[in-house]
Amino acid sequence: ISQMTNRLREREEEFRALVSGVRDYAIFTVDVQGRISSWHVGAQLMKGYTAEEAIGMPFAQLFTPEDRERGLPQHEMGVAAETGEFKGEGTRLRKSGAPFVAEVVLTALRGPRGELLGYLKLTQDITDRKRVEAERDQTLRNAESARVAAEQASRAKDEFVATVSHELRTPLSAILGWAQVLQRRVPDPQTLKHAIDAIARNAGMQARLVEDL
Repeated sequence: ISQMTNRLREREEEFRALVSGVRDYAIFTVDVQGRISSWHVGAQLMKGYTAEEAIGMPFAQLFTPEDRERGLPQHEMGVAAETGEFKGEGTRLRKSGAPFVAEVVLTALRGPRGELLGYLKLTQDITDRKRVEAERDQTLRNAESARVAAEQASRAKDEFVATVSHELRTPLSAILGWAQVLQRRVPDPQTLKHAIDAIARNAGMQARLVEDL
């Protein structure tokens, strides 16, 4: 029995040394009632509570009021108790009330007969990672919007050029047509007047188009 006790004590000291050296994660345990039962240095650094402040506190206090209202802490414990582990992401609160985005794992701790002893909670602050991902997604959306806008502008330019070409070609064709008639023969006075009027009218139309452009 003494050897088993010593081995358990050694394992506990190894575990304490391990979690004390982990500063990028908040590691703590929760009892079956949902109260914090142990609190390690990573948890203090991330969340701002000392061990004296945290131990005995409902771990639901680390959630936002909205998530507490939705029963998310109880949901995490229920899933972990039923399946062995809960994994997820969500907003958590520091002691100051400042929110941060967390990736969490809640693992059920069971005794030799399978009885539920509590839970081990592992929390990682992924706020910076989420910010970088959001900025990358926004950059991709901006690039896509710019590409669509460029395609629309290109189509609009092509349509504009086609319209202008058609509008300029119409009076020009009439001018060239009547000029060719006058070049081939000397028309009668009535035809000559009609030709000159048509040329003048279409030249005026083309001049107005050029001014509009």
